[in-house]
Amino acid sequence: MYNTNYNSILKALAVVILINGLIAGCSSVPTPYLNKDEILKEAREAYNQAQQHSNATNSAELSKAKQALERAENAKTNKEMQHLAYIAKQQAKIANTIAKRQSLDMQNGQEQQRQSFRKGIKNAKNLQLQQKLNAWHKHKIGRLKLILDDGFQTTDLQLQSSLDVEIIAAFLKQHPELKVSVEGHTNNKGTNQYNLGLSKRYATTVKFALIQQGVASWRIHVKNFGETNPLKSNKTVSGQQKNQRVELFIF
Repeated sequence: MYNTNYNSILKALAVVILINGLIAGCSSVPTPYLNKDEILKEAREAYNQAQQHSNATNSAELSKAKQALERAENAKTNKEMQHLAYIAKQQAKIANTIAKRQSLDMQNGQEQQRQSFRKGIKNAKNLQLQQKLNAWHKHKIGRLKLILDDGFQTTDLQLQSSLDVEIIAAFLKQHPELKVSVEGHTNNKGTNQYNLGLSKRYATTVKFALIQQGVASWRIHVKNFGETNPLKSNKTVSGQQKNQRVELFIF
């Protein structure tokens, strides 16, 4: 918590220092430009760049930049135009800097929300999985069946399945005498040959995930069944989703 607050303070100070420096620069008249259109072009480009940030659209800094730019374009003397265009350019830079910082802070906040969500799921649903693993290991009767059906629409693991794999991998590492059979299944969409290959890819994805968590590859056996063993009816969308799954048997 201390490091987070400290970093936030440093970032805030950096923005304040930059803004103060830019504002101080606005009070001095810049070196005269040989080309009248050059400084107006730079001011317009800075303003347009700041406008691209949604966070800067309604900002006071961008509004000031717009006013200065309009006054520069209508200035009666070259000296007045240069001064106002310079102010417009610096105000646009300030608006751009603040918008970038706000965007970064928003991204950090969203990431913290995702982490909190991930932690919440792990503490609730995966606690049940941990209890199921421990209860089976206490008695060791038959094989323990576990199902990953967290929306296998692609070969990538979804959030819940990924968390489940972490728990299962940790359990297998605690008990090196155990092995696991990873079996892929699909619904009946597509040809038999395609589904057979797809189910193998599902199972292989889970195998690689277990290996990445530290489980030795020789302890993991992969099987693929395609559409031959549905859990639910393929006549409904929910049934099709449930049939897209990977089953693990620990023995």
